[in-house]
Amino acid sequence: DLNRFKEVNDSFGHPAGDELLRQLGARLKKSLRSSDLVVRLGGDEFAVALVGADADRAEMVAARLIAAIEEPFLIDSVTARLSASIGIALVPDDAVDAAGIMACADLAMYRAKISGQPYAVYREDLDGGHGLPLVDELRGAIERCELELHYQPQLDLVSGEIVAVEALVRWPHARLGLVAPLEFLPLAEEAGLMGPLTAVVLDQALAQCAQWRGAGRRVTVSVNVSTTNLVDPGFPDEVARALDRHGLEAAALVLEITETTAIADFDRTNAAIEALRRLGLVVSVDDFGAGFTSLTYLSSLPVGELKLDRSFIVGLTSANGGRNLALVRATIALAHTLGLRVVAEGVEDKASLHMLTSLGCDLAQGYLISRPKPAAELAFDAPPMSGTSASRHARARVRSVFLAPRPQLGIER
Repeated sequence: DLNRFKEVNDSFGHPAGDELLRQLGARLKKSLRSSDLVVRLGGDEFAVALVGADADRAEMVAARLIAAIEEPFLIDSVTARLSASIGIALVPDDAVDAAGIMACADLAMYRAKISGQPYAVYREDLDGGHGLPLVDELRGAIERCELELHYQPQLDLVSGEIVAVEALVRWPHARLGLVAPLEFLPLAEEAGLMGPLTAVVLDQALAQCAQWRGAGRRVTVSVNVSTTNLVDPGFPDEVARALDRHGLEAAALVLEITETTAIADFDRTNAAIEALRRLGLVVSVDDFGAGFTSLTYLSSLPVGELKLDRSFIVGLTSANGGRNLALVRATIALAHTLGLRVVAEGVEDKASLHMLTSLGCDLAQGYLISRPKPAAELAFDAPPMSGTSASRHARARVRSVFLAPRPQLGIER
């Protein structure tokens, strides 16, 4: 399974993705013997059959294939880099038919992906011997509402209070453990499960938000949505029904999209965001600065929030952090000029927190404030913010957010 292939398609277009696959095919065949077989299963998944090979040879070939895939690809003068995850299964030890061996290899591949390893060999204890395909297991988990939400608080740098949380989905898997979203969301996307998955997450997040608000804690909840959700013409109505079902005002919900989502199908995405804005929702651009969004795109989208990518925040206060500091300062100033609030992700030390406060950043999120936790374990105590004149000055001049929503949530076009 290729990692980050979807980013190539989203960022450079499907012709670039097709060219990458053509180059990849030649590399894979060059890494194999003439008696071996390599096929494309579809999308970014491939299968290799090694004839007369044992586990040791399979691991050696897997390492060779990984090395070939990780070599840079040159596509129309642009360099693209990929990695891959490989699962290994053996006939007849693990299975004796095609469907069985593919299911075992798929599960081993998934174990490699979530453990951060390039490849893994199948073990029977991973699937209890039944070899149920992972996509079917994920579909069942969604239908039975077995996904869990963890919440990471966001600190208001004006008031020093926790005023919002981001809902982060987890898949508690009987054999793979607690699976992170980056590992199973691509599987859901490819299998056409993003619609029902988002519906489950949205319902759980809003139910929890209503519970907090009923207990007197007026927090806002952020939920991540994909391109699939945004281009669904029924999505805004679905969101409106979910808010009504839980007795919440639209200002209680923020929907987060990534930069690549924003530009993948710009016209349709723009129309969808506008429809959500008319409901009274804030739409946030997540991981801003990590992708390819231009200022032209940003000024044209009716969004209300930017989330600075953690790569800008790491090292912000270090001796070599001058460039990041300049970028963060300029981005915050630009965002405020456009009427947007700014959230900094990945805040892990007090020095960065005070620096962001002095720069006028609105909200901060990161391990310093809290790791993502189940709702029952979440504490709303904020880290102390006092101690610098800069933070006191910032509190005096930065707009309040969430507790007093601004009338202008985005840019009118």
